Amino acid sequence: MKFTTEKTEIDLGTTKIENIFIEDFMPVADGDFVKVYLYAFKHKDSQSDFELTNEILATNLGLHLADVEAAWTYWEAEGLIKKYIKVDGTYDIEFLSMRNYYIENMGPQARIPDPSPTDNLVAQMESDQIRSMFNEVDYHMRRTTTPTEKMEILSWITNYNMGPDMISLAFEYCTEKKKKISVNYVRAVVVSWYDKGLSTIEEIEEEIKKSDEKYVRKNQVLRKLGLQYRAVSEPEIELINSWYDQFNYEEDLIDQAIKRTANIQKPSINYVNSILTKWRKMGIKTSADIEEKDVKPKATYKPGASNNFNNFQGQSKDYTEDELNELAKTIRKRRR
Repeated sequence: MKFTTEKTEIDLGTTKIENIFIEDFMPVADGDFVKVYLYAFKHKDSQSDFELTNEILATNLGLHLADVEAAWTYWEAEGLIKKYIKVDGTYDIEFLSMRNYYIENMGPQARIPDPSPTDNLVAQMESDQIRSMFNEVDYHMRRTTTPTEKMEILSWITNYNMGPDMISLAFEYCTEKKKKISVNYVRAVVVSWYDKGLSTIEEIEEEIKKSDEKYVRKNQVLRKLGLQYRAVSEPEIELINSWYDQFNYEEDLIDQAIKRTANIQKPSINYVNSILTKWRKMGIKTSADIEEKDVKPKATYKPGASNNFNNFQGQSKDYTEDELNELAKTIRKRRR
């Protein structure tokens, strides 16, 4: 008599994972990083000709390639794997023994516990830049983001090399332009920027400009005015675009108008528009025209001109600097 076991095309085997991973490492790791580790760990001793690559991992797990690479960087820092870089820039992964890790580090009692995710979040929120970023994010999301969402968003700064200003721009672009009020959607956009090697606001705006130049115009003007954190109405956006489309002004001329808001208390889009409208009527089309046609006249006094000061007659005399200093001294003596 012979006994046999039914063979199936589906792998119904088991994968042994050490309890140390489940108890100590898994609870504090990003969920996607755990998926990458376990899936690759399962295939590490495969006897087939199948070769698991980061690209296949990303496809099978529904992740971006950047997520997979970030996972290996994380697990190497944790001491659970080691990368062996090859000549072509790719690398092999060696899974290290967690038991040896504990023995070499004198057991769990000798380990300094890592700060909890909540502690990390509290520490990060002490930064004015991070608080400002989350104020913007909450505004665009139309609600307060949860602690879990905040920790997810903070991870983008290190995982995808995105500064707080770029993350704020991502939320504005996705919610205001694309009408997608979703952290996951924003994350996908951030990852796409990372995959394209974009690392500055200017590079991102150039990328967006390819499909939406008017959106970029608005952002650039607001940032130069220091109003990037203010909500903008549709009429204001139309006003900004009219400078380019109707007035046919180049960016350097618009920048000249924006510079004239430096000395006023509350710079605004309407104030810049009033300057540009005046220049249009004066026939100003270049920066050189400004110096020629929009020079502020020097103030002069006319004999007998009326004014609002009592017992003071307007004078036409031009004082020298020494005479003005003597006049100032005389006035100060009278006030004593």
